[in-house]
Amino acid sequence: ISALITGMAVLATGVHRLAGVGALLFLISDSLIALEIFVPAWEVVGQSFWVMSTYAVAQFLIALGVLRASGHPAPRGAPAT
Repeated sequence: ISALITGMAVLATGVHRLAGVGALLFLISDSLIALEIFVPAWEVVGQSFWVMSTYAVAQFLIALGVLRASGHPAPRGAPAT
């Protein structure tokens, strides 16, 4: 599964810069989950907050990057590129 997620992150860089950044955040989010599950000594204050924060921002940036790459206008308040 990690190879698939890494592949998705690499391929997203070819879509748009925002999609690439979003994919990197998605990779970080999933890595935090994996560390919590597979590394008994892993402990971060606010683990759930960091997982969900990186996940939500990642999804937003991936979607925005795909919209920008396809020529759709950005939603109001979205970051400029």
